[in-house]
Amino acid sequence: MLINSYQGGNDSFTLEWTGRLIDDGLGNPLDCSIVVGDLGPDQEVCEGTITNVFLLVDDLFLTPPLRCGCLPGVLRQEMLLNGKAKEQVLYLEDLIIPNKLFVGNSLRGLIPADLIQ
Repeated sequence: MLINSYQGGNDSFTLEWTGRLIDDGLGNPLDCSIVVGDLGPDQEVCEGTITNVFLLVDDLFLTPPLRCGCLPGVLRQEMLLNGKAKEQVLYLEDLIIPNKLFVGNSLRGLIPADLIQ
């Protein structure tokens, strides 16, 4: 299902629901899903419906760069500025790793999540 289309400068992409919901890691559904950019077969992760996406790798949170279509959330920007996160392209398959996926925003903070298969 198409949810957004963007064209600006030399960039053009669409964002689609993945159909993949997330839960809090305990089996309780969260009220958001993961959005991916339609940038080819790799399915680059964009953001959650009301959150930014973070993947914990070696004590550092990775979050998609803005060019993937995500919004520059307040929590995301704060984590980037204080060195707790860095930008890196993430793919849908990266989010399958248990206990490493987080979503968050400035209101709710950082929330552990799991991709529901």
